[in-house]
Amino acid sequence: MFHRLCIGVALSAIALSAASARADDQADIRTSAKAFSKALVDGDATAAKHYSVTDATSEKALDLMSEMTKARKTLIDAAVAKFGDEGKNVTLGGPNESRQEALRTDLDNAKIDVKGDTATASSKDGNDSRPMYFKKEKGVWKIDLAKLANFSSVTQRATQMHAIAQAYTTTAAEIHDGKYKTAQEAKLAVRQNAIAANGRRGRGG
Repeated sequence: MFHRLCIGVALSAIALSAASARADDQADIRTSAKAFSKALVDGDATAAKHYSVTDATSEKALDLMSEMTKARKTLIDAAVAKFGDEGKNVTLGGPNESRQEALRTDLDNAKIDVKGDTATASSKDGNDSRPMYFKKEKGVWKIDLAKLANFSSVTQRATQMHAIAQAYTTTAAEIHDGKYKTAQEAKLAVRQNAIAANGRRGRGG
């Protein structure tokens, strides 16, 4: 009986340890996913790559997205400093704060299934047709971009994305120089600068 009791206690301890490990992994996955998202928003390509598994295409896409979001942040910072909250709306597509908050909420509420060094995160209702995939490398959980999406569609728009990033930084500098009196004027300038930059890149400038 004592022998069976010891085995039972040992098995229970192993089960509890495994459950604890899974809970820790789930927390680490949520933390890594949020860190990856923040890195993209901040335009920090190095941090984004640290929290992701990439191939050549997705790595190039990360560089492009980081360039644009960094320029976007530069523009918003300049516009808010000059025009107040209205400055948040000067970018192409408007503010994305609600999308960022929605992503954080999705991650907090996601159902995470850990299997060894791989994991998936999906909606709790099971209706998520596009789950997020993760892989653990050297003790760090990373979002698996190769499984997440086909990033060739991003890299194919490299010229346009470079142009938008250039328009953002150009307009930010013009705001600092006092060229625009209102946020609406600055927003119009973003579009004009993007068209001009795209034209120069199209001509090889």
